[in-house]
Amino acid sequence: YKRQAETSVANPDARIVIAADTVTDDPELFRGCVAGVFGYGDTSLQRAHVYLGHGPSLIERPPINDALGILQFSECMQWDVFSGLLRSSCIGGAVDERLERALLDHEIRSLDRYELPIAFVINFLAGSDYTCVRFERILSKLIVLHREAPKRQSLVQWLEHFDQCLKAAGWPGDGVPSAVTEAVVSQWADACDQLQRLDVVLPAVSRGEAIKRLRRILSEMFVTEVPADPRIFIVSAEEAWLLNPSHLWLVGAHSDAFVST
Repeated sequence: YKRQAETSVANPDARIVIAADTVTDDPELFRGCVAGVFGYGDTSLQRAHVYLGHGPSLIERPPINDALGILQFSECMQWDVFSGLLRSSCIGGAVDERLERALLDHEIRSLDRYELPIAFVINFLAGSDYTCVRFERILSKLIVLHREAPKRQSLVQWLEHFDQCLKAAGWPGDGVPSAVTEAVVSQWADACDQLQRLDVVLPAVSRGEAIKRLRRILSEMFVTEVPADPRIFIVSAEEAWLLNPSHLWLVGAHSDAFVST
């Protein structure tokens, strides 16, 4: 594989296809194995001209997890959910307030509380030496949005509410986003478009129901890295025949896999 990978990079006409049904079973594990086989120390295969048919599920990406955490904001949150937001790098002010938020997270954990009223957190911040001005403002904005939202409304209206919440929280973070983050945010928008199309067939729903449907859509989407000039394709057996390969391997198709006659 490694030798053929090196050959394919040198030969722009090569189209090497590795067909493996296991590519969809555990994408992260398979991804790491591929990087190891080809001799690369990281799991970014773009520079190796490798196209991996399925990356990890979109819902596993940190920006998506953090976005869902923001949408599930309430005035009384489980401490682990709140801690995830507090430590998130995809929320406004995460870089400037990194140390203060880490110290606050440690302090809150030491309280050993299963649930945290947000009003308690704001009062705790006001009486402490921690300077988390941006985070405190985010909490205050989210409280207002949470209180103003009706119990039930259409999916389109919930999507508007979700967008307001994400903007209030500064998602997906400050600074210039990386190419991966941009791709994830773009796919988030695609998932929201899919959810919006359900609006014509569904009645008014609760926020929880809207988030549940959005989660389901996200869990069925995959993050795929597409190099500018792909020459090695690692895909399922069903997809392999569409690619007109110059070289083809079927993973697992060795002599021990066949019954001798």
